Amino acid sequence: MPGLPIDRGQHEGRHESSETHDQVVSFGPFRLFAARRFLERDGTPVRLSSRALDILVVLVAEAGKVVSKSDLIARAWPGITVDEANIRVQVAALRKALGDGATSASYISTIPGTGYCFVAPIFRAGVPASTNQAFDPDYNLPPKVTRIFGRDQTVGEIVIRLKTERFLTIVGPGGIGKTTVAVSVGHELNNEFGGAVYLFDLGLLSDPLLIPGTIAVTLGIPLQSADLTTALINHLRDKRTLLIFDSCEHVIETVATLAERIFANAPQVHILATSRESLRVEGEHIHRLPPLASPPDNVRLTATQVLDFPAVQLFMERAIAGGRRQLTLTDTDVPIIGEICRRLDGIALAIQLAAARANAYGMEGTLSLLKDRFELTWEGRRTARPRHHTLRATLDWSYDLLPQEERLVLRRLSVFVGTFTLEAACAVATDEDLDDIRVAAATAALVGKSLVEVDKGGTKRRYRLLDTTRTYAAIKLGESGELDPTKQRHAIHYREVLERHDSSSLAMSRDLSLRSEVLGNARGALDWSLSSANHTEVGVSLAALVAPFLAELSLLAECHRLTRRALGVIGEPDRATRREMELQASLGSSLMLTEGYREDARIALMRALDLAEVLGDPYFQMRMLRSLHNFHIAIGDFRKSFELAQRNEEVARKTNDPAPIAVANWMLGLSNYFAGNQLSAERSCESLLADPSVLRNQSSNFGFDSHTETRVRCALAAIRWFRGFPDQAVKMALETIHDRTDIEHPVTLSTGLVFSGFMFVRIGNVLVARGVIERLIAHCERHSLGPHRAVGIGLKGVLDIHHGDAEEGVEMLGGAISALQADRYELHHPALLGSLAEGLAKLGRSDDASATIDDAIARVEDNGQAFILPELLRIKGVILASADQEDLAGAERLFQRSLKMADVQHALSWELRTAMSFAELWIHQGRQSDGCSLLAAVFNRFTEGFDSSDLKAAKALLGKLRATPGL
Repeated sequence: MPGLPIDRGQHEGRHESSETHDQVVSFGPFRLFAARRFLERDGTPVRLSSRALDILVVLVAEAGKVVSKSDLIARAWPGITVDEANIRVQVAALRKALGDGATSASYISTIPGTGYCFVAPIFRAGVPASTNQAFDPDYNLPPKVTRIFGRDQTVGEIVIRLKTERFLTIVGPGGIGKTTVAVSVGHELNNEFGGAVYLFDLGLLSDPLLIPGTIAVTLGIPLQSADLTTALINHLRDKRTLLIFDSCEHVIETVATLAERIFANAPQVHILATSRESLRVEGEHIHRLPPLASPPDNVRLTATQVLDFPAVQLFMERAIAGGRRQLTLTDTDVPIIGEICRRLDGIALAIQLAAARANAYGMEGTLSLLKDRFELTWEGRRTARPRHHTLRATLDWSYDLLPQEERLVLRRLSVFVGTFTLEAACAVATDEDLDDIRVAAATAALVGKSLVEVDKGGTKRRYRLLDTTRTYAAIKLGESGELDPTKQRHAIHYREVLERHDSSSLAMSRDLSLRSEVLGNARGALDWSLSSANHTEVGVSLAALVAPFLAELSLLAECHRLTRRALGVIGEPDRATRREMELQASLGSSLMLTEGYREDARIALMRALDLAEVLGDPYFQMRMLRSLHNFHIAIGDFRKSFELAQRNEEVARKTNDPAPIAVANWMLGLSNYFAGNQLSAERSCESLLADPSVLRNQSSNFGFDSHTETRVRCALAAIRWFRGFPDQAVKMALETIHDRTDIEHPVTLSTGLVFSGFMFVRIGNVLVARGVIERLIAHCERHSLGPHRAVGIGLKGVLDIHHGDAEEGVEMLGGAISALQADRYELHHPALLGSLAEGLAKLGRSDDASATIDDAIARVEDNGQAFILPELLRIKGVILASADQEDLAGAERLFQRSLKMADVQHALSWELRTAMSFAELWIHQGRQSDGCSLLAAVFNRFTEGFDSSDLKAAKALLGKLRATPGL
């Protein structure tokens, strides 16, 4: 009798050998002996063709599951190519033999477009299948996964929640591993539910009407009831059971209704569902399954460290399983495998498909193919569900379930790079046929269906598409013919965003998500618009806004490439406009800091200045005069820089605006600093720092960046050292480069580190100096600041000359000077030449030393960089006084000149150095008393800094002189 256990003893005598060696399956009045290929009805043999019997054996073995037509062909006609019509013929014959449909009994159900399912209750070895399932944990659940990467904590959390909340849906995009987690949860809870854990793979069903029957068959409920849902609830009402509904999204309405009724009416039943969207019914709780954790970008990790990330663990396991038995991850592979996992968004299926290609293509080859979108068509396991055979099949499954309007919005959202706001989505996805309200509703629906992610960073809610989804949707967008108008709306939207934000304030914004969104999407819009002859006007206008933003972020190499590209396609309507002016200004500024101070940078800046004058924009004029001022200081043309500073002051005073007037005063002060007028330079710096709020509040109005205060502090720290206040200089320098957050702006920080590096080298604080120099070099390498990096290498050589290996220091310093010459960066050239001369003299190469110091002195006398001249004269005097040359009279004249010039400049620290060298010369001449008097007169003017190397050396020398008999 169907539904009741069969007494094993009744059959042992009659079919002993069969039951020992052959599995007996009973359904209705039939018994199937699969191994003996025999079917009987009520003890009478049933005549079937061989093919029909093969089909019956396959369907019964997979009872309750859909068997595809292709699987039936492969198993019933192995190695033979046959038409699907053969299956239909054999199934029809099989149904006729079983009396399927002739009575109330139903055995084989057709799943349109897919295959067939055996839907009648079955009994194995004399025991009903449903009874076996209650105690056999492996009967209904798929085998437990031996290794599950990065999901142990998730499984544990769901187990705990499911016990108390009873009804939970695991939500996430296709391929992320929802089924794997659900199966693992089922195995964890199997004992707790006494084996009554049932998984229903709803992805195999295309017709929602088949769901109640499929569940009933698995649970052993007779199908004769007219209302199967009520029969299911009655069956489950007093049973402690866990039902797992897997892959609900395509039949979500039916599953949602059924699950809600079961939850409400069967209080001991617990329900776990997996879906790409929530069921949205009473009692449901949501668990969003995150991607597998991948290595972060821009963080250096070792091969050992990167294996801590579940995405990498899964990739390596699948790569080895795919044939790379000797695959060893090296430190060189780390950034490659990290980018692979990030590009695949930590999606388990995508990672497995990519890993399977590592054997054929290697790590780099696999990454290269990912960039070309090949991952969408890579095939997975043959036994996987059809929708998991490829990423494209997975995404097709989700896309085909969407209403037309949601498909349209998804396609259009694919133009975004990274995150975007709802405002941006509406601006890009709307057109004359689709308004903002419908776009917002569709976006919310796509979030619910795990096709759009909510980004939790920033102060404003943002969204993003996973890279695989975006790639798929972009292909659909291209196929739809909507690409150009959507791309144009995207470019125009971000042009408007940049027009609303000042580039400086945007670059300094604490909302990093906003910066990231604007930068990523603007880049994408520029790539499209500047590559299309029909859209260059949009591209040029956008580039003119993006370029200063890039400069503020110190993405100078990118700024240089963008401005060159935009100016290369600029049309006649945009020539001699603000757009060209901004592009020329950004080109000149970025060129200076990346490729050196060459003529094409000056030409670009002059063109921008000319346009500012023609357009009558005094603030832009001052911005360009400031850039040209910096340019001429860098190339060592200090007379021209003074002229530009004076011209800027004239423009500033005409504005009657206190901020540009303050800046003009600072520019004159900086020129005075390099000219050696330290008192005047000091007054300019102190004046600006007395009320920096003027500059902070109005900096954007006149194009002078918000980091001026930091640069002024750096200059003032250097001036304090020249003036004889080493302790004040050290305190100000350390506060500036360590304690001020705004100095993290890359160009400002490199400038501050250069100033501080020179100062700490001069003070003789070797430990701090080495730290500053190493930081400078690493920082400049990271931000492509070539000239400043060469200065850092030069300072490292100076330290080696005075506190290490002079030979190595000379070689290093010589290379740095050559690099600076190639970049036309003359600002620090004379100072480094002076140190090189000292190093050459230490190595006994006095002729080379003399030629080098003469070159340095000639340069500063020609260009007006007088602040370094007292030190250069001192160094030349020391070389002349050396044993190789012994021109003591010449040395004395140089020392006298150095002292006089240092005194005029109010550079007490230079005076002290020259006084020590002069005293050493007089000691050599037997004039200890004169030497002591000179050095003491200078030393006694110091009020601080007695721990600095120069003052320590001076104190020791004075002690030596005073200990001389007769003094």
